[in-house]
Amino acid sequence: MIRGKRIILRAWERSDLDAFMRWFNDPEVTIYLGNAYPSLSRGQEERFFEEGIGDPYRYCIVTQDEGVLIGNCAFHHLDHKNRSAEIGIVIGEK
Repeated sequence: MIRGKRIILRAWERSDLDAFMRWFNDPEVTIYLGNAYPSLSRGQEERFFEEGIGDPYRYCIVTQDEGVLIGNCAFHHLDHKNRSAEIGIVIGEK
């Protein structure tokens, strides 16, 4: 868990699945994700979600004050030698 001034980054939990389903099937949320996240069926989303649980580079974004799940983020293309990575951020709650 990583705590900031306004948000907490925490591991994915099974109870997050419904929010992920809502976000990744909302064109307003996924518009800038390109084809990375096409509309998924419940089964496809569950498989994607199961792959992500326990991944140390994927986090849920939760508000510090109210504990509301608002999005997720993940680190990609980690380069330990050059100490760099890419981060993907999805803010699903409007």
